[in-house]
Amino acid sequence: MAGTTHQFTAIAFEENLSLRDLAPAFPGARLDRRELYVPTDGGEIFLYPFGAVVFHNVPPERREAELAQLHRARPGLTTQVVRESFTVREEPGARVDIVDGTLAVDQLSPGRAAVVALIVAQSAAMEYYERIVEKLFSRTDALVEPLERRGSVPLRTRELHRFIGQAIGTRAEVISVLSLLDKPDAPGTIRRSIASTTICARSSTWSTGTAR
Repeated sequence: MAGTTHQFTAIAFEENLSLRDLAPAFPGARLDRRELYVPTDGGEIFLYPFGAVVFHNVPPERREAELAQLHRARPGLTTQVVRESFTVREEPGARVDIVDGTLAVDQLSPGRAAVVALIVAQSAAMEYYERIVEKLFSRTDALVEPLERRGSVPLRTRELHRFIGQAIGTRAEVISVLSLLDKPDAPGTIRRSIASTTICARSSTWSTGTAR
């Protein structure tokens, strides 16, 4: 039997998503405490409360239509997003492994697909927060240098307070998203390679018989 290739595409937004409010906008959607699941013709969509959406085997034109529906159901979503893709190769008799960046499995059951979607969504969400943190570090460096040399910062008190508030708020958001990951103490760079490793680590616990 020939193998099958599965494509997962994740999109992470700046805003969180209220799954309960979004459910009526997607006919046939099923809501649980972790995700909003939407079956499509030959594919599926996973929406997560931390602001990420994952498309599994959904063609580009259908993805854009579903994203447009999401924007109508959730006005104000930012247009600046992080996109990440991940490929799974389903091959009967294959050993679960990562080969050239592609996850090889003997069977991609609904339970396994849900695990892959969740981890790719988390990876995309963390990459978004990495960009924010990098910008904060750059601004912090610009403040620390004159503070060390002259004992003052080139900001008015109100602007400095706003920056401190932004930094505290971002820290709280990052900790919240990190708590969704299996290894919250992992290094800050959460990229596809980490997601791949996590998928392999969890593969031994996957259920091959879970059905939606």
